[in-house]
Amino acid sequence: MDEGSSSCDSDQYKPDENPTYIDTSAQIQAQSPVEPIVPLILVQGTPLLKVTRDKTKQKFFRLDADQGIVTWESNKGGIIQIENIKEIRTGQSARYYREHFKIPTDRENRWMTIVYTSDNKYKILHTIAFSQEAMRLWSTTLDSLRILRLNIMSGVVSPARIWEKHYWRGADMSDDGKLEIAEAERLCRRLGVDPIQANLKVRFQSADKGGKGYLDFSDFQTFVKKLHARPDIKRLWNRMRGEGLFDLAVFTTFMREEQMMTGITDSEIARIFKKYATGGTELPTPPPEPHADSPIVSTQYKKVRPRSRSRSRSGSFSFSSTAKFKNAQPASPVVCSYTDKEPSIPTPQSLTLHFTLDDFSAFLLGADNSAFEDRDHDMTRPLSEYYISSSHNTYLVGHQLVGESTIEGYIRSLGSGCRSVEVDIWDGDYEPVITHGRTLTGSVSLRHVAQAIAKYAFVASPYPIIISAEMHAGIEQQSMVSQIFREEFGSALITCRLNDEDLEELEGLPSPEELKGRVLVKFKNALLSEVEVEGEIEETDDGSTDTESTGKDLSRARTIAKRVRSSFRSNRRPDPADFSPGYPPTPANTLDPMSAAIPTSPPRKKQRAYSNRSELERPKLKMSRSLADLLVYTVGVKFRGLNKKEHYTVEQMFSLSEKTANKVLKENWMGLVKHCRTNLVRVYPNGTRVTSTNYEPARYWAAGVQLVAMNWQTIDLGNMMNQSMFLRNRRAGYLLKPDALRLKDKDLLAKRVDYVLEITIISAQQIPRKRDENGREIIKDGPADPLVEVSLHTPDPSTGTQMYRTMAIPANGFNPIWEETVSIPFTCVADMWDLVFLRLAVVNAEDDDEPLAVYCSPLGSLRKGYRHLPLHDLQFSQYLFSTLFVHISLRRA
Repeated sequence: MDEGSSSCDSDQYKPDENPTYIDTSAQIQAQSPVEPIVPLILVQGTPLLKVTRDKTKQKFFRLDADQGIVTWESNKGGIIQIENIKEIRTGQSARYYREHFKIPTDRENRWMTIVYTSDNKYKILHTIAFSQEAMRLWSTTLDSLRILRLNIMSGVVSPARIWEKHYWRGADMSDDGKLEIAEAERLCRRLGVDPIQANLKVRFQSADKGGKGYLDFSDFQTFVKKLHARPDIKRLWNRMRGEGLFDLAVFTTFMREEQMMTGITDSEIARIFKKYATGGTELPTPPPEPHADSPIVSTQYKKVRPRSRSRSRSGSFSFSSTAKFKNAQPASPVVCSYTDKEPSIPTPQSLTLHFTLDDFSAFLLGADNSAFEDRDHDMTRPLSEYYISSSHNTYLVGHQLVGESTIEGYIRSLGSGCRSVEVDIWDGDYEPVITHGRTLTGSVSLRHVAQAIAKYAFVASPYPIIISAEMHAGIEQQSMVSQIFREEFGSALITCRLNDEDLEELEGLPSPEELKGRVLVKFKNALLSEVEVEGEIEETDDGSTDTESTGKDLSRARTIAKRVRSSFRSNRRPDPADFSPGYPPTPANTLDPMSAAIPTSPPRKKQRAYSNRSELERPKLKMSRSLADLLVYTVGVKFRGLNKKEHYTVEQMFSLSEKTANKVLKENWMGLVKHCRTNLVRVYPNGTRVTSTNYEPARYWAAGVQLVAMNWQTIDLGNMMNQSMFLRNRRAGYLLKPDALRLKDKDLLAKRVDYVLEITIISAQQIPRKRDENGREIIKDGPADPLVEVSLHTPDPSTGTQMYRTMAIPANGFNPIWEETVSIPFTCVADMWDLVFLRLAVVNAEDDDEPLAVYCSPLGSLRKGYRHLPLHDLQFSQYLFSTLFVHISLRRA
């Protein structure tokens, strides 16, 4: 930006000189589902100081609530879409950045930071208002508008009124309350409608009451209602009701037979029906239970198998002939009005409460017909029986080698329900820092990260946080690590077992319910690493290990560990001889006051040679005793293989690189499944993924691995699977694993059933346009030629990904109709439905390098029947008005 430098001390705007600046009477209810009152002063615009790393400059900010945007002066076109706002931080919550930019403390109560996405990237805007009241007005108004849009996207609030105001405001370029034909044409192009194909002139004249030559807002509502006509829904509505009304009996049949909701009760069906039905005046009588010989039968769309398939440019299958509906009509942006066959003269029948076409459409688009099915999970089982949402290199927000280290990665992941974050701890100038060692990445203070974790740990979920730490700091700063964690996490930090029976061997890990609101720390136990050396562990090239250790070694390790913990809890200083018999004692005055000398293992490649050295020759690395005190339920150990000779106590957990994990899956999948029934295991991406890409996590989940760590900063297919997976269980970040992976039942694991997923791509609604780097829609391009890619992803990599493409609909990004059915065969192993993922991507046939919108869901959470799937951008942020209308069914092969 072309922003010149200026200081915060040169505040040129004085609120006391402009008494009309703040309207403190504007009361905003952030949780209200209705449109909030927007203060006029924000619409007219106010000055704010915009703060960047290099400068602070006054800018004029405006709020357009109808279009849902915040704009400011900038050569690059400063703009924020309100639905893309992820978080608004004010005052103390934004202190990290204020201190980072060296802004005086007296600005804190006027500071506002907005975290948002644009051009599929996270961005941050920092501002300082000229009064605390101005900051409050901006933050509360934006938060209210953001919540309203979240309610629209979740189906709680109807989008109709918001849509009309949104596009009326954008279409009326002259701001005179009159929509000229040229402005209507521009609106059509913005919506992805070809004005010629839409017969725009005729539609415009039809909506122009009185032949004024322009449309007022009332005319505009008529115009867009015809534009929004849904012939696909109307055909379904007519088919279900036949010649009669769409009453409660018809709706009951629709819910049980078409939507396949066999478990829903009559009372719940009646509740939903009354919520949406506006036709008629009389209350309906309870319907009889549906019978197999009901005159209203479930008639599925006719499916036509493609005659042949040809390989597309991407290597996937595409249809060379299209499976069409029997009664499909040409896809047109404007096809028919909402007229129906209901009696025009009131009759006893027409007084019965029933669905109009608009009612039925509202239900199909509403929250009561959501495609996503959630269930509450039992949270009282041991930790090892859960999948745990996990992050890798959480401190990075970009490239693995040159990216920036920041607290932002922790805030984003924790705010999205992540329950395990990673810290790589190194010595800093004064206190420990977090950075990606031996790279060009920046560093961030461990204390700042701990403060961010403490603040955001339990915002999205009350269940425990696991901090996976790699310790590279020396003995002195290790003690600082312990002190920082204790100061910032307080009583939430786990420092002893819940039952205080520290010297007894655990039979099982505690449950997420027992650990609510607690923070656990995991890193490698230096003491156990020393004993592993005596067991002659040899590191192979791929990071896995071959082991010759014995039960005697492990028994000795456990005995020493008990002594260590007992000593740490007593007031006496530990005698090094207690933990390392035969080692020369270390003088007490060589230790940090909060530390004890604990021998640890040397570098991996030298372990065999090290184990053959004499005792006097062995190097003695040290571990802070206060740090070791934090190892309770998550004690990191080296991977020693999975066989009968090896025994891991339930609190011991190891981490596997992607490469090592793949080798274990190939050589001993069943061994890993058994191990993960009682112990936690973490898998992380290979270091060769320097651009922070992700693997597909389902194959590791299918082996029972609990912590499958992802690069959250990269939203690719793997991360989409991870995010859609952990939408379940109210985004708690903990998911109970399938029975086959928790119970000792070989028959469950051996179960394999062949199925066919049938998904009909019916239509799309308002496919989003591409945006420039500043978040503005690119209008100059013509309407898209959209098609839909359908792919199914199973945990077994040998089966590959099955991908299909629909035909492309020319020049219609507003309401294309495909009505094509795709049949995808697959095998479900051990009823692990939640590990099979469906991905749908809307692509422009003329430019298919990057999808226009995507949807991803595990099959276990995807409801059958007619559903509107919410579409997302490549940051997995949901679009406000964009959906894909589909029919989903599943049958045995």
